[in-house]
Amino acid sequence: MELWVYDFNLQPIGLVTAATSVLFNRSLAGVGTVEVRVSASLAQASVLRPGRIIRLGGWPDMAALLVARAIETTREGQALTVTGVQLKGLLSSRVIVPPTEAEDPNAYGYDRIAESPGETVLRHYIDRHAITPKDANRKIPNMALEKTDRGRGTSAPWSARWSALTDELQDICEWTGLGYNVDLVLGQEQIMLCRVIEGRDLSAGVSRVVFSPDFRTVYDVSYTDDPSSARNTTYALGAGQDEKQVVRIVYTTPDGKQVEGPITGFSRAESTLSVGNLTDPEEIDMETTHSLQDSARQLRTLTATVRSGGHARYRVDWDLGDKVLVQLRLPALGETVSMAATITNVLESYERGSAAPRLDVTFGEAPISVSRALKTQIRRA
Repeated sequence: MELWVYDFNLQPIGLVTAATSVLFNRSLAGVGTVEVRVSASLAQASVLRPGRIIRLGGWPDMAALLVARAIETTREGQALTVTGVQLKGLLSSRVIVPPTEAEDPNAYGYDRIAESPGETVLRHYIDRHAITPKDANRKIPNMALEKTDRGRGTSAPWSARWSALTDELQDICEWTGLGYNVDLVLGQEQIMLCRVIEGRDLSAGVSRVVFSPDFRTVYDVSYTDDPSSARNTTYALGAGQDEKQVVRIVYTTPDGKQVEGPITGFSRAESTLSVGNLTDPEEIDMETTHSLQDSARQLRTLTATVRSGGHARYRVDWDLGDKVLVQLRLPALGETVSMAATITNVLESYERGSAAPRLDVTFGEAPISVSRALKTQIRRA
């Protein structure tokens, strides 16, 4: 288990080979976390400090930014714990700054992009706010985009202002079915490369990958089916006041997709949502379904530890972002859970002396945290 350490100029400044443990949480749409524990007496421990970049082994996508450290003294000696975020966490230091009226008189205070593939939308915001911004002071050094836009992902128009860049990128990914990462590429050109991730559909066909305790491919399984926050009938409140306010009813499925109404009786679950000064029905519908995917959809999530040495090999037969088939029999309830779910998080846990990492995998979308729900409400207001 080798940890290479670099400065912001991407120059190597040390190598740590005797870490007690390393936890690396790869996130598809969000920003994953990293934790490294070492003995403080280790010769290279001093290079592990906030503001440094680390890369685990030879994987370009296993790079992280260190943001904090703590030292604990016990009878056994001093232990150093450094924590950080995936390298794409660098983008959290930027916000969506809308163009001025002089720059774009039709933007009306938002950074807008017309309906485009999800990959194009992601690249638009990364480029404008981190790589080639109008204000050169906002540029993140040594960061670049992949050269080719392959037009992947669901198409959507998008508008944003004053939100954290990584929050907006996560929303775009979840809306368009994509992910993204910032790789540490070291070769002839040393860069932090922003790339879009589109997983494979491995839930059917000859390449199907199935995770099930019955097949002994996973253990320590936890399944959550939570429809309590789902709302399917939303009164979207647009421009105007009192009786002149624009009001539109939007009907959605449990996963936040718009459908034709009406929905009636016990099946109807109402809510209200402010969509600002919008008046166009298509824009209101898009903003409403966008918001509901964050906060008012049915959640089905399964977490499990993947057994090493199984028939499906990590990073070969399956990886972060792939859609796989997950099955869980519940004989006591007379049910069988079967879901085609995207792998949204992979936590790799390395312990000193272990032959392979422990893999804790999240299938489907994790529950929305309180902090994220509050941030979403604030920036949608």
